[in-house]
Amino acid sequence: MTERLSADRLAELRGQLKRAHDELGEVCEQGLSRRFVMRVPADPQRDSDLLIGAGLEAGDELLAEVERMRALLDGPCGSCHPCDNYRDETWREAGRKPPHVHEWDEVNGELEALRLKYDALLGLSKEASDKQWERIRAAEAEVARLLAENERLDRDLLTAQGQLADAREAGRG
Repeated sequence: MTERLSADRLAELRGQLKRAHDELGEVCEQGLSRRFVMRVPADPQRDSDLLIGAGLEAGDELLAEVERMRALLDGPCGSCHPCDNYRDETWREAGRKPPHVHEWDEVNGELEALRLKYDALLGLSKEASDKQWERIRAAEAEVARLLAENERLDRDLLTAQGQLADAREAGRG
């Protein structure tokens, strides 16, 4: 079972289990020969075998739901807490966003609002703004590349200076 049980289905299963328990209680109380009933044609609302069978099937379905929920709770989802995966699913199925998604959306909304203010200050159209942001991102990437290159060159310079010092020391010795 991969689908979550709806509240209506859970209530229906709960009712089937209760009817099966009640029927078994009646059979035990009144005796098998006096209470256990199987009609032709079958009546799923009154036949002992059908009531008990439906209860057993409801139990199987509920067990599958528990196993599905356990897999969600126990499964790795990359979050800091294992129940986040199930909690997030329940939020989405309720038609709402999980709290951390709201936070992310708020930050993105604030960023977009700042971008729109920036664009308005410069008088940029949407297309010009997109191109401007692409240039900014490209410039940021180039700065990151140059910083990494600078760090590499600094390391190489320190290595060369150390080798030079070692060579001078060896020449004096």
